[in-house]
Amino acid sequence: MSEVIYKWSIQPWKSLPTTKQFGFVVAIVLVAVLGTVMLRNAVLAVFVAALFASFLSEFWCPTLYTMTHEVAQSRRFVSTNEIELKSVKRVLVSGRQVKLSPLEKESRLDSFRGITLVTTDEVHDPMLVWLRGHLGEDVEFVGYGTN
Repeated sequence: MSEVIYKWSIQPWKSLPTTKQFGFVVAIVLVAVLGTVMLRNAVLAVFVAALFASFLSEFWCPTLYTMTHEVAQSRRFVSTNEIELKSVKRVLVSGRQVKLSPLEKESRLDSFRGITLVTTDEVHDPMLVWLRGHLGEDVEFVGYGTN
C-alpha cells in the first residue's frame, strides 16, 4: 500500500447532544421490549433490535477515510469503498462532502459511482488543494474554484 497522505474519521453521533443520543438508545430498547411482547420470543426480539440498530450503522459506527497517492477509501464497520485516483474524472464539492466520480459528465448514475468523502474542517481545504495538484488538468472540479 502507498504512503497515506490524509487519514481522518467522522463520528456523527458525537455531534449530537446527549439527550438525542439517549433517545436513539431508548428507541432501540423500546424495539426490543415491544418485539418481546409482540413476538413472545426474547431471542427473536433482540435479533430485531440488533437489525434495527444495524440500519443506523452510518450514524453509530465511525467512518474512517484514507487518501493515498493511488486510492481514496472509506471504511465503516465491515463495509469498504474505494476508488483509484487515476480513474477520477470529476470532483464534486458540496459543503464538507467531496464526491470523487469516475464519470466525465453529470449522469443519473452519479449516486452509484465513485465515493463520497465527508471531510473535517482540518482536512477539507488542504485535501482539495492536494487533489487539484495530484489529479491533473483533465479532472473537472465542480463547486470548488474553477478549471
